[in-house]
Amino acid sequence: MFQVGQRVICVRPPRPTDYGEVCAVKGVVYTVRNAAVGVDGPLIRVEEIVNRPRKYFGGVTECWFMVTNFRPVDERRLDVFRSALEPVKTVAGQPFPTTVWYDEASSLDENDMLAGAERWQWWDMRSGR
Repeated sequence: MFQVGQRVICVRPPRPTDYGEVCAVKGVVYTVRNAAVGVDGPLIRVEEIVNRPRKYFGGVTECWFMVTNFRPVDERRLDVFRSALEPVKTVAGQPFPTTVWYDEASSLDENDMLAGAERWQWWDMRSGR
């Protein structure tokens, strides 16, 4: 059974109804808003989809989705993408440079990068130019 706030992914779209409700889409990630157990088994509602309440056999309510149409999202697999959104790493409180200056006649070491910047050429580490 899923818990409120848990992220789930739709693995099988629910059957369309005659009432015109918005249904989950296969491959889309949703957040569980409500969870319950119905006659047909465990059910959920998701935050991203809110349908108008309608009259069903059990009364007037918003539609539910069967949990068999969803599976939990493995949050560890999303960590790769989250790490790309983190702030830039810093060295000694300064952002790591993507552009450095160099003198073609000298070896490139830490002292060379700090001295005589006016006679140096730029080299962009991202493009190699």
